[in-house]
Parts: sequence; structure tokens; C-alpha cells
Amino acid sequence: MNWSINFNKILNYIDCIGLAIPLCLLIIYNRRVFFPGKKAVIIYYSIFFGVTVWASFLSAKGLYNNWVYDTLPLFLSYPLFFFFRSIPQSVVGARLSLAGLLLLNLIYLLSWESAIDIPLNTEYYLYLAIFILFNAAGYLLQELRLMREGTVFGRTEFWFVATLFFYSSVCTLLWSLFKYVSTRPPIKGAVFEVGNLWGICHNSTLFFSCFIFSTVIYLRRSPDYLP
Repeated sequence: MNWSINFNKILNYIDCIGLAIPLCLLIIYNRRVFFPGKKAVIIYYSIFFGVTVWASFLSAKGLYNNWVYDTLPLFLSYPLFFFFRSIPQSVVGARLSLAGLLLLNLIYLLSWESAIDIPLNTEYYLYLAIFILFNAAGYLLQELRLMREGTVFGRTEFWFVATLFFYSSVCTLLWSLFKYVSTRPPIKGAVFEVGNLWGICHNSTLFFSCFIFSTVIYLRRSPDYLP
């Protein structure tokens, strides 16, 4: 069906659109938005958007791009690590965050040939999602008292962590089952093929989380530019 084909094409690029929204808002309102770790967040969205656009460009040209997707989790882990270091963390949480970053780097070092081979290695995304979940859970537990009082909901960094937590929670389930589900035979008469699982589950989730954080950025911007 033509409408389903067009919808699937939209899903293939909706991640780029979603990432562009908060990145543009953070650049436009750079001097009107204030929260800890803002520079790290801008770098995170810049890397995520730039690499995703590059991978989409290669795909549109019919060129091999799995190596781009496979190395993306490694690139994203660094700005996320420095972001979480800039917000409240317990001593144990900070040590676990550093250990998680070092472990992710060690995994890439020991499996670098797999990271640049032909198949897509979704386990790297699973490791990144787990790394994010540990850091996000540590922050949210640290801020639990403020959450009960409601004051934490006015913090921009809280919403970035919350949207990251949502995105990573969905991704943890998705990447855990991706290889199993993607190898299942297609269901006759199904509107969406299993091959579109990435676009349906990952890209739409990423777009939704980016849209929520973008809304917070727009609402939380200060009324006047500061010198």
C-alpha cells in the first residue's frame, strides 16, 4: 500500500527530525536556557544528529552504513558521562558511571572488528542503554525527595534525564529482542514488515523523547537575553 510505504519512509527519517528540534532550540536559545551540563547536552545532540544524518545519507545513496550506527554508542557515551558528572550524584553513583564508561570502551576495544563488520550490532546500543539507565536511575533516586515536593519538575536537567530514561527503557527491551524478532518470518498481510522494527520502535521513541525535551526547553527559556 502506498500510504504504508510513505509512512515507513517517514519513520526512517523521523529520528533526524526529532534530534534536530532540541538541538536547534538549544542553539537559538543558548543564552536563555540555563541548566547544569548544557554544553554536554548540546554536544550529545550534535553528535547524535550529525552521525544519524550521515548514516541516512549513506543509506539513501545505497552505501554501507552499519559501521556508522555501530560506533555511535561509543561517541554518545562521552558527552552523557560528562553531563551526569555535572548533576547531583552520589559517590557510589559517580564511581559506577566511570566504571560503566570504561567498560563500554573496553567492550569496543575487545570487539572492534565486530563493530565495523557488515551486520548491525545492536548489542552496542543495549550496552549504551544500560549505561544510561544506571546513571539516570542514580540521579532520580538522588532527587527522590525533591520529586515528592514537586520542585524537581521545574528543572530542565530533570526532564533531559527523564526523557533519556524513557528512551533507554524502551531501547533496552527493543535491543534485547531485536535479533530474535528481526529473524522471524514475515506475517502474511501485515502492514509493517519486521524489517521496519528500527523505524517503528526506535525512531518513533527517539522522536517522542526529543519532542518532550524540546517543549521543556521552549517553556523554560528566560524572557530576555543576558549579556
